[in-house]
Amino acid sequence: MNDDLWAALRADAARHEPDRDLILARVEEVRPRPGRFRPLVVAAAAASVLVTATLAGWSLSERAPRTVASPTSAEAVPPVTGPAEPVPVPKTATEPPTGSPTGPVAEGAPPPSTPGSHDSTAGAAPGVTVRAWTDPVSGEYWAQRNLTVTVERPLTAFSATIRIGAGAGEEFAGSFSTLSTEELDFTRRTQGTTIVYRWTLRPGRTIRAGSYQLSAQFKRLPGPRPVADSYTAAGISGNF
Repeated sequence: MNDDLWAALRADAARHEPDRDLILARVEEVRPRPGRFRPLVVAAAAASVLVTATLAGWSLSERAPRTVASPTSAEAVPPVTGPAEPVPVPKTATEPPTGSPTGPVAEGAPPPSTPGSHDSTAGAAPGVTVRAWTDPVSGEYWAQRNLTVTVERPLTAFSATIRIGAGAGEEFAGSFSTLSTEELDFTRRTQGTTIVYRWTLRPGRTIRAGSYQLSAQFKRLPGPRPVADSYTAAGISGNF
């Protein structure tokens, strides 16, 4: 049966005659028309011209010499004729603070110099100097009287007393000593119109060579005080 089918197909193909007019009409329908691709051709030509001009301009700019602007006279840097001299830096001197400290006096240090103070050695134990002075922090409502005792050799016996006149409203406000309470025994009492501050070296203790400070602090009222304050230390007496 297959052989018969193939034989029929071959006989039909032999009898077929192509229609030339129909084939040409089909070809004419699918053939591109001349105006269909014209815009694309124009655009491609324009792009080619633009690329060519760009490349030509770039080539010319690369070949052209470049001009570097020279600095004006105002911007010109002056020539260096030699090493620059260093600019001297002024030194600021620091003045030491005036006045005397209210804290402890270091052993062996000289007593501070305060206006109005005075030294006394008359009647003192050998090698002992006493200086009486008013502390600079004293004011109208509070004051401090100081004794600086300088010892050149060890002392096994020592006592000092500061008397503050209390006839104008003065009151006890404290005491201070650069010697410890294990070395000095301190007492304070009021005797009439006087506040008495007393330091005494404890038995068996020794004061080594050096400078020491004893201070009496008290409250006061503004205005002049009618009674002068006094002291006695190591056999030396005087007024502040």
